[in-house]
Amino acid sequence: LAPLLAGELPELKGKNVAVVLCGGNIDVTLLGRVLDHGMAADGRLGRFQCMISDRPGGLAHFTRVIAAAGASVKELTHERSFTGDSFSSVHVTCIIETRDREHLEQVFDILQKEGIPTIEREFTRNLPYKVNEEEAAQALHVAAARNSSPSLGTAE
Repeated sequence: LAPLLAGELPELKGKNVAVVLCGGNIDVTLLGRVLDHGMAADGRLGRFQCMISDRPGGLAHFTRVIAAAGASVKELTHERSFTGDSFSSVHVTCIIETRDREHLEQVFDILQKEGIPTIEREFTRNLPYKVNEEEAAQALHVAAARNSSPSLGTAE
């Protein structure tokens, strides 16, 4: 089609030509990126960062909260080395799939209530949404109080 539209096939000039268009040569990786971008634009994909407990079961608790809220973890990065002064927490960057933007906000609210404040949120076009620092500090205090209990819980 491209050479035809560019006039690079002079031998076809004046002739009736049919061009068959199909998806046989579609770039599947590009298609996936287009779908992900559309889902992010609809509020069905959200990326956020948070700090969670580095004790046994901390990551399991985090993913259970997301699952119980009806969302699905699409991608998760668990970082121990660059967490600042905290040796009992890990930094998590997470991409979740939700029903819509309202559901995404509900998941953030549930995480907050569970003592897992989101530090930075990103929606479509990578525009970050900064959370209220006072609310995040309060939730971190709640999370630290939970982490300081003598019980380590059970590993999952």
